Amino acid sequence: MKKLTAIIISALLLVSLGNTANSASSSGGNFSATQETLSSDNKADIKSDLTDLSRLMKAHNSDVAKIKSELSEAGKKEDADGMIKAFDKVKFSVIELTNQLKALTIKSQELQDIRMDIVTSNDIGIILLDFVKKNIELNKKGQSLSESEVQQMNSLQEKSVTLMKIYGEKLSKLNKEYNIQ
Repeated sequence: MKKLTAIIISALLLVSLGNTANSASSSGGNFSATQETLSSDNKADIKSDLTDLSRLMKAHNSDVAKIKSELSEAGKKEDADGMIKAFDKVKFSVIELTNQLKALTIKSQELQDIRMDIVTSNDIGIILLDFVKKNIELNKKGQSLSESEVQQMNSLQEKSVTLMKIYGEKLSKLNKEYNIQ
């Protein structure tokens, strides 16, 4: 059960960190926009993009806060099925946010770079959530992830946290500069 607790704590950390940034389909938007088609250092475009991104993130953070509470309760009760259900909700929420991010029409290169980092981090987070769910299922049978899976999971978590730190710092700086709450 110690391993399960460690995995839960790691997953909660991942969910929490994922929310330092912030149902649409992935159609529309300009996710694949090239640098040549985006503005650079255009204050109006940056502020508009920040406002749009902030709106998405706030809605996502609100959803995830509710799920974190469910996850915490399931963890306290050592309710593996409840944890799996909560992780499924987290995964759905992250996928939904990623789709919404891809559907945004971004005007500035500055926010395009941040959006790409958030989407990459979310993709890694989804893989990590799958590892966590697998580990919970294995723990129910008295088993655990293989050594290579644990190493892969740790490596992915490190990459995800690094990306979150990078885009979180960029977002914080821009939000402060443009007075976006």
